[in-house]
Amino acid sequence: MARSPAETAHRLADASRRQPGAQLDSNPLPGPDELCDITPHPDRHLR
Repeated sequence: MARSPAETAHRLADASRRQPGAQLDSNPLPGPDELCDITPHPDRHLR
């Protein structure tokens, strides 16, 4: 299921509020639906 950019941003902001300063990829036990939101494509940073 695709999420709107606003919903994704809200989820990321919520995650950062729960763990201030934590890196998203070190988030403990992300839910299976969260993984597709917070896991960047391996080559995205190269573009």
